[in-house]
Amino acid sequence: MATPGVAARPRVATSAKRAVILLVLCVEVAFALLVKGAFFYPFSVIVFVWSLWLLAATFYIMDDLRSMRAEDLVLLLLTLWWLITAWLHSDVSRFDPIGASIVCFVAAAVVVQESPWWGRRTAGLVVIALSSISAVIGIFACDLRWYPIAIRGQDLWRLASTLTYSNAAGLLLAMALLIATDRELRVRWSPLAIAACTAGLVASQSRSAVLATAMGFLLCARSEFVDALVPIGIGAFAGLVTVAGSLGRRPDAVSLCVAMLALALVPWMAAVVPRLFDRIGLSTRRARAWAVAAAGLVLCMIAVLVAHDEVLRRIDVGSDLARVREWRAAAEQWRQSIWTGVGPDRLLTISKSKGFVTYFAQNEYLQVLAGGGLVALGMLVAAMALVVRRGWRVPGGLRGARGALLGFAIAGFFDYTWHLPAIGLVAGVALGLAQPGGELASSRLASTAA
Repeated sequence: MATPGVAARPRVATSAKRAVILLVLCVEVAFALLVKGAFFYPFSVIVFVWSLWLLAATFYIMDDLRSMRAEDLVLLLLTLWWLITAWLHSDVSRFDPIGASIVCFVAAAVVVQESPWWGRRTAGLVVIALSSISAVIGIFACDLRWYPIAIRGQDLWRLASTLTYSNAAGLLLAMALLIATDRELRVRWSPLAIAACTAGLVASQSRSAVLATAMGFLLCARSEFVDALVPIGIGAFAGLVTVAGSLGRRPDAVSLCVAMLALALVPWMAAVVPRLFDRIGLSTRRARAWAVAAAGLVLCMIAVLVAHDEVLRRIDVGSDLARVREWRAAAEQWRQSIWTGVGPDRLLTISKSKGFVTYFAQNEYLQVLAGGGLVALGMLVAAMALVVRRGWRVPGGLRGARGALLGFAIAGFFDYTWHLPAIGLVAGVALGLAQPGGELASSRLASTAA
């Protein structure tokens, strides 16, 4: 019979390897966020090779390769097909960046799925912390007019963070916000992180990211939203204050001070408000939620009244009409090669007579359809169906992470944010957290028993 020490050595060695792989993933996420989302060459290639190494290392230490999720395999096949279509159309370089983003997504998901519960939790906290820091930096950039951390459009300064693209920054903060509200990932600084991500999301002025966040909470994490109403409300107020100061070229120190003061009060408010409710007799969860929602609504209405000019500028339908034209151009391009596509990221013709073209379809599903045909879109839909089947039907995953994943899928209908490998990495972490894991289930059972 083997001694306990001999039996423990392989487990210790495997745990150490998993910790190293997890650390490398966290460093990659930080690196990708810093280099404009790894959207441009050579950084998209760097993170692509990085993710391939992570996949190989994880497969090497897996106890059984048959435990690999079917959706991960389908996405890897989609990546291979994306490379084949690029080669068939004589431009392999167009494999990046969306090909790299898919591989990053799979690598992050596999690493987190195969990590023990402490590792899964660490990956989630790293994403939350990095996103919160980028949100605070972005708010400074909006009010002080730091380009390209903030981007000017419609004469409004919008938070863009180190991704240097407002809609991508909005999606990053939307996913981080949803993940941060999950009870399993709560730490002492969670209220501040939730408020910062909410403020940054609003300051990005990304309508698609706001919609993705709302749907994520509504369909996956309603109870988490109610529990986090205080920091979410304060964060929304700080974000609207930033929007109110986003018009014009001159820095707005007043908006910056008000937004930072609101965020600084979050830890105190998160501790005081529950005690205040106890004293005035609001003991039930529903009563507290209604009281916080009413107070937050009043504050946000005040901020909207102050920022009504800025809000009206963002409601302008001009960009929506442009998106419709781009969607129509992508559909026309797909009809040229229905099954195999015309190759990744080929120029889309908006108007032949005027010579207007665009790079992106502003809809990732149409982009995949045009570039890889029905074969590519079929693989993508199959992978999404497998994710829903496993993550939504089987208990054990984090509801906040499921909401983040849903938000990622919804945002793909309105923009080209999937092209950023950094977004793919964060979404992959969300997928790893959204799906059940053995140690996650056992930890919950132990906490329940205690």
